[in-house]
Amino acid sequence: MNCRGNPGSELNKSSGESLKQDRQINLEVSLGKACNNRCLFCANGIVPPADRQWTPREVVKDEIERGLGEGCTSLGFLGGEPTLYPWLEEVVDYARRIGYSRVALCTNGTRLAVNELARKMVDSGVTRLAISIHSRNGMLEDRLTGRPGSFKQKMDGLVQALNLDSLGLLEHGLALESVLVAPVLPDLPGYCKFFSDMGVRDFRFNVMRPEGKTAEDKSMVPCMREVGEALGELFIYNLESLNRKITFGDLPLCILPPHILADMSLLLPCLGERRDMETHVAVLRSQTGLVDRFLWTARKKDRLKTKPGFCMSCSLYDYCEGIWLRYLSLYGDSDFVPIP
Repeated sequence: MNCRGNPGSELNKSSGESLKQDRQINLEVSLGKACNNRCLFCANGIVPPADRQWTPREVVKDEIERGLGEGCTSLGFLGGEPTLYPWLEEVVDYARRIGYSRVALCTNGTRLAVNELARKMVDSGVTRLAISIHSRNGMLEDRLTGRPGSFKQKMDGLVQALNLDSLGLLEHGLALESVLVAPVLPDLPGYCKFFSDMGVRDFRFNVMRPEGKTAEDKSMVPCMREVGEALGELFIYNLESLNRKITFGDLPLCILPPHILADMSLLLPCLGERRDMETHVAVLRSQTGLVDRFLWTARKKDRLKTKPGFCMSCSLYDYCEGIWLRYLSLYGDSDFVPIP
């Protein structure tokens, strides 16, 4: 994710394998699941009170140190909302002092403009900001996040982050992240144009993992056919008009239109799993007090996704992680057809 480039650039015309070269190893440490939003599509689902407790900073520092010893040089944080963590500046500063060269903060953005928090994060050692904004429509964003006024706060935070990026203070850049819930699909080109005009150059769209309150709600969980059509339209619009960095995460490739799949040299750089760093995760389990450590790609393949038997005949088998299990329980597998 720290490798920046636009469709059509030299990087994006290179082979898929070259995208994996010279990648840092990333560690994501969970700080706890407390959050100031109540997003309808949150992958954490309904969080029990015990999981809203903060991970003790000593545990966070131990995991940061352990990760460095095992070869990680990039660090991120899982929530909940990381900016609520009482010792965030302290642990970021610690990570940079002991040797992490990249510290990314993925946040809902609502607090970045409060007391110059965005600048404090950069001063403590954050080198990349990723802000979750799912729609350019304020009323829709507030409905999706479950909190009136969140869109205004996010926009204020984004302005602060863009200013820091323009000053060259975010070494590894600024990105917007959006979950592809059904209501946002018709406006993806408009979304990218709107935020691109503000100065955003990096967009990440993640296929929704049906969990929690909307796991069985087809008005929120789009079928993959609709997702493929929307992303195909966005892909062409970006190539012809915007020329921004756009990546798709957790996308079963066979749902994309044939004319998009026809030129893999242009498509591969847009596949998040091909660009993302190897990511290790550390989560303190409140029930046992033990730290659960796992490789994120392995966890997805082992527990959260599957590839139906017919996927074996697909020419893109090795490029695709499969389909969210919960999606299949809602829609079945009729939208997925192996690519010859």
